[in-house]
Amino acid sequence: MLGYITTDGKRPLILVTRWVEGWEPQGGFGLYLVGRWSELSGNELNYRLYRPAIKRRYLDKFEKIRIQAISKDKTEPILWFQGQDTTLVVGPYPFNN
Repeated sequence: MLGYITTDGKRPLILVTRWVEGWEPQGGFGLYLVGRWSELSGNELNYRLYRPAIKRRYLDKFEKIRIQAISKDKTEPILWFQGQDTTLVVGPYPFNN
């Protein structure tokens, strides 16, 4: 599980992510990084259903970004979901809490 922390101006928000296997009509089966927004309330995560989950398929371009990031001497943030191929999750969430 990865996490990305930001704020909506009121509370901390965390994008909780997981790697999941999935299927799409155009691409068939594949590996996806899926992120779901949540609020941090005390020590608990409360999922914010009004913010959609997002996903990105693990393709060659994604692999190059990952390898480049882990091969650097200095740790830098990796913006996994900044790619143009990041899309909204339509339908049921691919993972629960």
